[in-house]
Amino acid sequence: MIYVGERGLLPYIKRTMDTSSRKTSLVVLFNHQYDRNIPVIREIYSRRFSGLLQLMPYYKGDAPDVCSVFGNSFQFYNYILQARERIMELDGDYILIIGDDLLLNPRFDEFSTPSLLGIHGEDTCYLDGFVDVSLPVCYRGTVEAHRFSTAPAGIDAGSVNRNVPSYGEARQILKSRNLMRHDELSRVRMFLPKWNPGGGVHANWKVLKGRAWHLLNY
Repeated sequence: MIYVGERGLLPYIKRTMDTSSRKTSLVVLFNHQYDRNIPVIREIYSRRFSGLLQLMPYYKGDAPDVCSVFGNSFQFYNYILQARERIMELDGDYILIIGDDLLLNPRFDEFSTPSLLGIHGEDTCYLDGFVDVSLPVCYRGTVEAHRFSTAPAGIDAGSVNRNVPSYGEARQILKSRNLMRHDELSRVRMFLPKWNPGGGVHANWKVLKGRAWHLLNY
């Protein structure tokens, strides 16, 4: 599975079928309900990817290439898990997942994607970048990592945790791939937004809130 996305989501690839055909299907992930984009996505990509599926929160229509998912739009990683059965039904060796507001380069199609991303063999990964959260180079993302929970309120922790590695196992995986240098997460890096000269309190309200947040969470 290949993920090319937004908001700091970790891009990743995982083999899903035999390595002989190297065909890619496309999954377009929405983090908000926006039905008007459905035909636009279909027009742009259906001729380049014979396997196309759109994941949209709270979708109420009956389009066969759209799957309704549910959850918080700020933490929408579980949309993929909810739609896993529909995704696995797509015809292809790879699954390329993109955001609905990402315009994929025209060079990418169901046959060119693996080679363009340099994917060769079962042990190859695609990463466009990774921030080591154990080093003091992070801002808000470090706090989100500290507070992250795989079992938010209302979800059975037992069933969720059977599908994810333990904290210790996850930490060892990151360290084995040189993605996390130390055992503990770093503190938030101090960042103080600059005041807008002559703008007054109203114009600098967001600056004031930003400074207060960083002072409280440093």
